[in-house]
Formats: sequence, structure tokens, C-alpha cells
Amino acid sequence: MTAKPRLRAKNQDRVTFLIQPQDRADILVPVVALFDELKIEIVAMWMIRAKRTRYERISVTLETDREGARKILEYLSKVAGVLSVKTQTGAKALIPSSPCDPE
Repeated sequence: MTAKPRLRAKNQDRVTFLIQPQDRADILVPVVALFDELKIEIVAMWMIRAKRTRYERISVTLETDREGARKILEYLSKVAGVLSVKTQTGAKALIPSSPCDPE
């Protein structure tokens, strides 16, 4: 089975949400559940933990328009266990950032 390439709508862009969670083992469950409830397809998702600092970051990449990104940002900020959320769009959204990168 081969994946068919998807065409992006004119007003959509690739957006990455950088989530700083609390140090909880079950933090991915409510984040993934939110996207499932909103019926939003995740293009890429990963969790990074730096060994020295124990700093965690969840990165979720998807395709949406500006208004959709704003609403998702609001919803993510209300998820229990999420300390902060930032967004990256365009070329920056395609390059994963290291948890050691300066903010």
C-alpha cells in the first residue's frame, strides 16, 4: 500500500506546536485526545527529553490555517499538564528544534 500525496488547501500552512509539559508520564494521552476530538490529522509528533536537564518538549506538526492554529493554541493551553505552547510556521515548522536550543 502506498500513501497518496495530499494537496494543501490554499489558506493552509504547516504549523508546529511546541508544547512544554509538566513532568508526567501520561501527558501524551490528553494531547492526542484533543486532536482526536477536534478531528485534526497530525502530520508528525514526537516527545524530546534532554538527559541532563530533564526538560521535555512535545512537538506536534499539522496543516491548518491561521484561525485554526489560534484555536488549537487556545485548546492546548487549557489541557491539564501543559505549561506553555508556542507555534512555528513555514520553514521553521519543518525543522525540529532541540530542547537545548535557546527560546
